Amino acid sequence: MAKNRIVYPDCAGTEEYRKVLEEILASGKCPFCPENFFLRHKKPIIAEYNNWFITENNWPYPKALACFLIIGREHKEELGEITGDDMAAVSHLADIVIQERNLEGGGLMLRFGDGKLSGATVAHLHFHLVIPERKEDGLGETIWFPIGPK
Repeated sequence: MAKNRIVYPDCAGTEEYRKVLEEILASGKCPFCPENFFLRHKKPIIAEYNNWFITENNWPYPKALACFLIIGREHKEELGEITGDDMAAVSHLADIVIQERNLEGGGLMLRFGDGKLSGATVAHLHFHLVIPERKEDGLGETIWFPIGPK
């Protein structure tokens, strides 16, 4: 993947999100870098730790009780750029939200590299913490988190 690709509109799950990504691409500004983050993101930062932060996702997954993004303040696009300290920060932030909100289960996901292959919509590495809704029978709903374009 070319560095600083910014976003991949073709991977958007909805037409509305695709339009937002096209606007971001035209701006040339990474939506997850600190100087640009609140230009489009309207949810507050829940917690910060060691150059990472957690916030609710503007674009939650269907059938999810809750969706969070854990984002590094430093622009990184490749998995090899993630350090042990980064992983510790991600784990710590996820645990804060899990404990504070008494979340019983979910998933922590990361896509990396070329979004046309991974399905990522934003090149700036970020983790998704997704908690499914619980069905009447007590089982969790299935959340579709594709690896690869939608």
